[in-house]
Amino acid sequence: MSRTPAARSLAGSGVFAAFGIVCAYIARQRTGEGQLVDTSLFDTSIALSLVESATFLAGGELPAPLGSTHRRNAPHGAFRVKDGYIAIAADSAHFWRRFCQIIGKPELAEDAKFATTAARRTHQAETAAIIQGWTAERSKAQVVSILAEGGVPAAAVNNVAEMVSDAQVQAREMFVELEHPIYGPVKITGTPLKLSETPGRVEHLAPLPGEHNEEIFIGLLGHSKAELIQWQEEGVI
Repeated sequence: MSRTPAARSLAGSGVFAAFGIVCAYIARQRTGEGQLVDTSLFDTSIALSLVESATFLAGGELPAPLGSTHRRNAPHGAFRVKDGYIAIAADSAHFWRRFCQIIGKPELAEDAKFATTAARRTHQAETAAIIQGWTAERSKAQVVSILAEGGVPAAAVNNVAEMVSDAQVQAREMFVELEHPIYGPVKITGTPLKLSETPGRVEHLAPLPGEHNEEIFIGLLGHSKAELIQWQEEGVI
């Protein structure tokens, strides 16, 4: 459902760096002067803790671990079903009312303990227990289908095998198959960047050891075939 803090920082740092490069490029177009673009994983991790930092700075509240729940919204998180977990975001008044109707408890939308987001956060355990009582009797597919039909945001929490076989993942070509000279057909991760006119694609696997020796030493560096063979025989390359 979510990535580790390290993974988020790494991805975020790349985004900030790319944004900084674009900003510096625009400034150069205007002024003719280049500049250093400086970002770090440490700075990025702080920037990505915006809500937690703001909570502490505004009132001194020290944020505690949340699990899969949301710091401000409820219900918003993962709930157990027969075959795993499902993520549900019924945190607005509109979605909560719909959810209550779907599970056959419309009165909860008017109950003072559950009628508002703030109340549901205060009674988080009770709110989760009500939802869990309904989801636990059903499968991922059932819950997703029922909630989708009722207009409530929900999605299955998939393991890697389920992710790879997901219809949307396949439609987006996020895993592609290439031919390896030793192992045969292998699947690898595709590109998440989709361009309409110049689409990116994964066309090559990592090279085998020495696969491009001839291309580099002879084609690029101008050495002879005899030299290349000699170096190979001597174990130089």
